[in-house]
Amino acid sequence: GLYFGGGQKEVAMWAAIGSGFWAQVFWLGVVGIGMLLPQLLALLTPAPLRERNGHLVLICSLTLMGILLLRYVVLYAGQMTVV
Repeated sequence: GLYFGGGQKEVAMWAAIGSGFWAQVFWLGVVGIGMLLPQLLALLTPAPLRERNGHLVLICSLTLMGILLLRYVVLYAGQMTVV
């Protein structure tokens, strides 16, 4: 990827995920909502609540939202980087 390309490619990579709007979408949306929040909900929810269908739907929905945000970031932030 961009990191291993060095030079301007590495600068473009850090600009995309290091600061600005796309970094916020990546870190809060993809990592926070799509990865960490579903794992925390799965681990910290009491057993009686875990058995409900709504809990599974919530976790799956958050994961899918993270996947869609990742696609969004790759598509649009990738267009903004100069390689």
